[in-house]
Amino acid sequence: MSVIVESIQALLHSAGVTGDIELAAPPKPELGDFAFSCFALAKEQGEPGCITAQ
Repeated sequence: MSVIVESIQALLHSAGVTGDIELAAPPKPELGDFAFSCFALAKEQGEPGCITAQ
């Protein structure tokens, strides 16, 4: 695993994100280098709107 991916996962964990953190390539290159799905996080917290507000 790359150092970059490990660093991003560590930052997400320190921000309170729990569970498995999977980073993937976004569908279009212009959207960035990594994608992180927030659907599982929103479901875990029970309020989908609270994730986007943060």
